[in-house]
Amino acid sequence: MTNPQRYPLEWPIGVPRQQFREAGRFKRGITLAEAIKEVLAELRRARVFSTDVFISTNVRVRLDGLPYSGERPMNGDPGVAVYWRKNDQLHAMAIDRYTSVEANLHAIALSIDALRAMERYGTKQMSDRAFGGFAALPAKASASSWRAMLGLENEKHIGFDTVERAYRKALLTAHPDHGGSTEAMSRLTEARADALRELREG
Repeated sequence: MTNPQRYPLEWPIGVPRQQFREAGRFKRGITLAEAIKEVLAELRRARVFSTDVFISTNVRVRLDGLPYSGERPMNGDPGVAVYWRKNDQLHAMAIDRYTSVEANLHAIALSIDALRAMERYGTKQMSDRAFGGFAALPAKASASSWRAMLGLENEKHIGFDTVERAYRKALLTAHPDHGGSTEAMSRLTEARADALRELREG
């Protein structure tokens, strides 16, 4: 079973992206490092080991696979998808409602805590059902679709540099500042991720 990609963001299939975002109305400011700890702690309380958790964002990752604190997300996309594996089933929770990666991660931690509250207050069956509702598989594009998205259908020899050049060129029309949309940016980022994954595995 392939692990979800941590960087760039791998958005789960079937989850729509937000077109408009808001600042998180949380009681206090939260750093990215704190938000990551919160998510890992909530999942640990749900009996999920950190080695089975994959935090996917557009923030570059450290050697341990977690996002760098203090870094801005690629293309300004603050979306977050948290994947975890439990009982051989991959689950995902994805949020891009808020304007920062840390706020979206914090919202996921609060959501997991709310689901766990059902179990704490004696409704384990509801909790199991709710967690089961997040069973998901990450979106995967076919080779032909990422080639089309990046304008590389007619290229015979494709390397990492080719993909990066095509991605940067496509950004000129996909980015919201240039007449594109958040959804177009997301699809383009997914196409780049699929292309790079195929090159690494090939």
